[in-house]
Amino acid sequence: MVSYMKDVYHLPSFMLKGTEKQLSEDLLPAFVPILQFISNGPFGVDLFFLISGFLITSLLIQEKTRNNTIDIKSFYLRRILRIWPLYYFIIVFAYAFAHFFTHEPFYKKDVYPHLFFVSNFTMISANSWCAGKLFMLWSLCIEEQFYLVIPLLLAFAPFKKLPYIFVFFILISIVVRGWLFHSYQHPWFPIYLHTGARFDTLAIGCLLGYINYTGFKIIYNKAVRALLFVWLLVAFAFVDAFNYDALIKAMFYKYIFIIPLSILFLDLIQNILPGLKNPFWLMLNKLGKYSYGIYMYQVFLIVIADRCAVDYFSKSRWAFILLSILGTILVSVISYEVFEKHFLKFKRRFEKV
Repeated sequence: MVSYMKDVYHLPSFMLKGTEKQLSEDLLPAFVPILQFISNGPFGVDLFFLISGFLITSLLIQEKTRNNTIDIKSFYLRRILRIWPLYYFIIVFAYAFAHFFTHEPFYKKDVYPHLFFVSNFTMISANSWCAGKLFMLWSLCIEEQFYLVIPLLLAFAPFKKLPYIFVFFILISIVVRGWLFHSYQHPWFPIYLHTGARFDTLAIGCLLGYINYTGFKIIYNKAVRALLFVWLLVAFAFVDAFNYDALIKAMFYKYIFIIPLSILFLDLIQNILPGLKNPFWLMLNKLGKYSYGIYMYQVFLIVIADRCAVDYFSKSRWAFILLSILGTILVSVISYEVFEKHFLKFKRRFEKV
């Protein structure tokens, strides 16, 4: 996974030496769990899927309960106004970035799959990440494919049948991962990118949204909460979340993380957030509105920070880290305030709850 982070995120050579074996040899044994924890960082996408499924399901159920129907057209317009402006801007920006800054080969034909939100499948077909540092768009493609399905499902399926439908999607994803494992000589890449292999995390989020809306609550105590949190820390430090070298791992390993994470997420929603007024949390909540931009701009700022660290800071690791983080946040804030929020104002015209 470290090799993935270097090759895809293009972390500079003075940050990572290229292979997990080399890194492990250079580190004291006590630091190996830290390396594994960092390598599991891309699991944040699964958390994003979980939250997305929860929020979309909660809002659509509220809308159907209040209005006895779901305005599917308005739903699609809301999603378009939230996702598409920055999404398509990033595609244009990446094209210019490749030609004028990194001088990478990036042709117009490379753009077409992104335009129609199918680039996760074209990456699988090509067995490589796309040109122009647009690899992160694979998750947006899965999100958009999910948005095509979920409003229709919630609009027409009987309310009491929804949990069974969500569980069905989870089971289908398990089967798809098993099928991909047997269908590809090197199955990691298709399992990581395939919509069918990823839909279960979205479905779990939908199931949590349904459970929360029905008023079902689990009474948590501090000991259980602490135990689940410790379980997650240990799992992230000692288990490779993306190890698909055996069938059982490809099909079920992710649930070592997803199940406790789902329980803790529901605990956060039901028991912690309602009474939380901590200034640090309020700051994080405010930063959350820039999270879409942070996700979209991060790789470009990493490349720029790498160049600056080499040219002006004698390859300082701390300079690279600070420039990457602060630069990404700054650009995301500017993007939101100057560009994105104007579309969001228009989006409010189509809100139903």
